[in-house]
Amino acid sequence: MRYRTAVSSVAAGILAFVISWIDSWVPSFWGDEAASIMSAHRPWSSLLSELGRVDAVHGTYYALLHVWIDFFGASQFSTRLPSAMAVGLAAAGVVVLVARYGGLRLGILSALVFAVLPRTTYMGTEVRSYALGTAFAVWLAVLFLGLVTRRTTRVLPWAAFAVGFAACIYVFLYLALLALPFAAVLMWEARGRVAATAKALVRPSAAGTPDVAALRGTIVRWMLASLGGIVLTAPLLVFALKEHGQIKFLGKHPGVDFFSFTVTQWFDYSWGVAILAWSALVGLAVLGLLAWRRRRASGVRRMLRTDRARLVLFAVAWLALPPVALLILNAFVPAYTVRYMSFTTPGFAILIALAIELAARWLVSRSRAAGDVHRWGTAAIATVASIVGVALVAAVAAPTYVAQRGPYAKNGGSDWAEVASVVQQHAHPGDDIVFDETTRPSRRPRLAMHLYPEQFADVVDVTLAIPYENRDSLWDKTYPIPEVAGRIEAGNGRVWLVEYRGPDKEDVVSSTGMRERMSDLRALGFTLAKSYPLHRDVVYLFTRGAAS
Repeated sequence: MRYRTAVSSVAAGILAFVISWIDSWVPSFWGDEAASIMSAHRPWSSLLSELGRVDAVHGTYYALLHVWIDFFGASQFSTRLPSAMAVGLAAAGVVVLVARYGGLRLGILSALVFAVLPRTTYMGTEVRSYALGTAFAVWLAVLFLGLVTRRTTRVLPWAAFAVGFAACIYVFLYLALLALPFAAVLMWEARGRVAATAKALVRPSAAGTPDVAALRGTIVRWMLASLGGIVLTAPLLVFALKEHGQIKFLGKHPGVDFFSFTVTQWFDYSWGVAILAWSALVGLAVLGLLAWRRRRASGVRRMLRTDRARLVLFAVAWLALPPVALLILNAFVPAYTVRYMSFTTPGFAILIALAIELAARWLVSRSRAAGDVHRWGTAAIATVASIVGVALVAAVAAPTYVAQRGPYAKNGGSDWAEVASVVQQHAHPGDDIVFDETTRPSRRPRLAMHLYPEQFADVVDVTLAIPYENRDSLWDKTYPIPEVAGRIEAGNGRVWLVEYRGPDKEDVVSSTGMRERMSDLRALGFTLAKSYPLHRDVVYLFTRGAAS
């Protein structure tokens, strides 16, 4: 069984990797990815300086990406590859986790559903820590449930849990919320024995049964290990509190609404997958309630016992508790964006897979009643039904999958790769370049220069004051055009102006600033020679005199 689980885990991981990896290199980079790549490009001393002021919560990912880029470069293909690999690692862990408590068939189903969910296929194309954090979360869950099931008393495995919990938090701070589903599992374990366990915690000699004593020891060890993990992350927590103002921009964006919480959070913008998924959860809840009320040993009731009950409870808690806790926190301090909850996606996948398995079992029972089992075979019917269930989820998710891999898929249509291509094709050596600096940082076209440096090799960043790598903040410091008039007048008579022209979420366009920059260039004797309207940005060429 272990061999079959291992082989299935590897196979599912490879398949999930390939699904996320295909065409992940097509979309243009966007602002959050710029923060990752530019931070990873910094010298180590500069990166440490940055993390001392901003983005400490992403420091571990930036450091890992720094090493990766040193070896493999910073192309769209290279930098997104680790996220696709992390999705594969997470899917492999889902097989191991679910097979141990729900059977290998359910484990494979869960991994396949996880692999095709839109949130998974999105984070597999992002140069951010979400996919890596999800993989860490899955394997920490494997370790935790193993320790709880075996009532492990040895110090080393619990020390490994403490280190693993700390590693999760270092990868992404909000993974600390994994403590909530872990606590829910331990509360489930204590059902029917809460009073005895509480008494044993106060008076150890009063432990009523060996099982109660073992459970009490498990709870204490988990608490100590979790506390140890928190202590190990103390430096990060200190910096996170110090830098909490960095995410105050979330308060300026539209708040979390019904659509973002129930759909975008796990399914990107796919209403179809969301309807399928929530219908599956409602169906599971109804069947579980009916089986409980009827008090009979039905197939559903058997599925909700012991190990499988633990798995179902953990999946529900994993799916629900971290988002709800963050939603409550968001009511007091802006802290929520749906990408932060990517690590809960495996919980949803497990529950969807369970619903598919229940449907397959129902078909088997119907086939038995119709006398078709001997002709087709129980296993064959269940397998075909399961494949059809996963295929249905994949088919409904397919339009979103394709959209995620379009050239303008990121951040509402980022087209920086196109901007870079236009500059590379049409710029002359020594041309000056000026960027729109008035839109919000994540959409400033200046970032294209740092993400596609080879394409900008012929132009001079004439308004640059202090490069970002020489600052302890994320971005460059720049001058307005009038302050660098001398530099521009000393140039070769050609200036490129790159402007953001698309509306942002607040429906604000930078047209006023664009007119000012154009006026500044005209005041220096330049006239508009050519324009290249792109998907979200526009590139202008200004020339002086006979220059062309």
